[in-house]
Amino acid sequence: MCEHCKTEEAVYAMQYIASDEPSLYTLGSHIRGFPVIRVCPRCGAEQKYIDEQAKLFLALSGHQK
Repeated sequence: MCEHCKTEEAVYAMQYIASDEPSLYTLGSHIRGFPVIRVCPRCGAEQKYIDEQAKLFLALSGHQK
């Protein structure tokens, strides 16, 4: 079950590894020892988009070096 929407089947393990941008792995192929958020394809794509937009906003507003 997707940990974001709680309606769809989770097929990806979303992990934040050495950056604040998420990495998506198929369940079972994720990197051991790091926290995992189980997500469906839609929620995984939405979270990556949100993080990319936040990074772009910070870069354009001069808050990111």
